[in-house]
Formats: sequence, structure tokens, C-alpha cells
Amino acid sequence: MPTILGLAAVWWVVRLVTARRWTAPPREVHVVAPALDRWQAAKGIAVLVALVLLFLTSRWPRDLLALGAAGIVLTSRRMSSRPMLALVDWHLLVLFIALFVVNGALADTGMLDHAVRSALGAGIDLTHPAWLFGATVVLSNLVSNVPAVMLLLHVAPQPSSGPVLALASTLAGNLLLVGSIANLIVVEQAALRDVPIGWSTHARVGVPLTAVTLAIAAGWLWLRGLW
Repeated sequence: MPTILGLAAVWWVVRLVTARRWTAPPREVHVVAPALDRWQAAKGIAVLVALVLLFLTSRWPRDLLALGAAGIVLTSRRMSSRPMLALVDWHLLVLFIALFVVNGALADTGMLDHAVRSALGAGIDLTHPAWLFGATVVLSNLVSNVPAVMLLLHVAPQPSSGPVLALASTLAGNLLLVGSIANLIVVEQAALRDVPIGWSTHARVGVPLTAVTLAIAAGWLWLRGLW
């Protein structure tokens, strides 16, 4: 039910914000799709299935499994290393890695624990679902949603914390461009097709959409007794 309501909210907000352009002729964007390499596609699917099965059944470190799977995918006798590595979006990859490095360094300083204690002294208990929900929304748009969840995991040990973190971080990522790496990926790919998406363009849809979907999520958590 919350998924259906969320999809309806997406349609309604986009329809409302783009009312004047909703019925306008669509802009033609030419995208040259690469030819399907059946062997590489089959190999990628096989490696993905094997990786998921190993995640579920083995006790091997998942980071090593992921690196091993990536190595297998990148190993090819039909494609040289240079064009294959050129397909990787290194700028976004470095940005994503840097987010985790910076957040890991922040956690090691103890500043986060100090901030949690200070918040508790001010009456903000992050172990309470409502406060955790709000903190996740704010932090997601400061450091991106995935790193925000990693920073908040250690203060959210309750079983109900999982749904709260998942819903709040995912939906909060739509608020601003920096709320999610996925936003930056879409914006960068759109720019390559001469379709600019700036902060204000994104915010006109992102802000009201996030407010509506967060309200739906909060109501669902309350009805399920997880609030």
C-alpha cells in the first residue's frame, strides 16, 4: 500500500509541477545504444547470480566476494582493458568512495558519539523512531543517504530501526541533488544528452515529492506500530 501511494504521489507532484509542459510535444533525445554483446551479458548475469548466492550462503567477506566478482567481469579475451575501463564512471566512483572515507574518519574521531550524547541531553533520543526518522532525513542531505545510514546504524539497534532507516533515507534522497548518488548519476547522464538538470529544476519536484512521500511513510510506520 505505501508503495502504491508513493507512486501515485510521484505522478501527482510531477503532473502538478510540470502542468504547462505535461502535454507539450516530447523533446527528441538521440541515444546511441551499444550493440548487445551476448557473451559479456551472459557472463555478467552468471557472475551476479553466483555472487548473490555466495552472499546468502557463505561466510566469506562480502567485500572480497564483490571484488572477486568485479575482477571476473573485467577479465575478457575479447575486449582490451583500455576500452573496458573507459566505460567506468571514475568521477562518480571516486566521489562515492570518498564519501565513505570521510564518514569513516568522522566516526573514528568520536565526534559522532559526542553529537549523539549532546542530542540526548537536549531531549533528542535517536533510539526513538520519530527522532531517528527526522535525523535520517537531515543527515541524508548532508552526506548522502547511504553514508547517513552507515553513520546512524550504531545508534539504532531496535528491530524497528531497519524500516525507519530504509524508508527515511531512500525517500530523503529525493529532496536535494546531493541526497543520493543516484541523483548525480542521472544528472550527469542527462547532461551528456544536452538535457541540463540544475539544483532549482530538481528541487521544484524533489522538495514537494519528498514531503509527500515522507508523510506517507511516517503514517505507514505509525499504523504498523513502528513509530
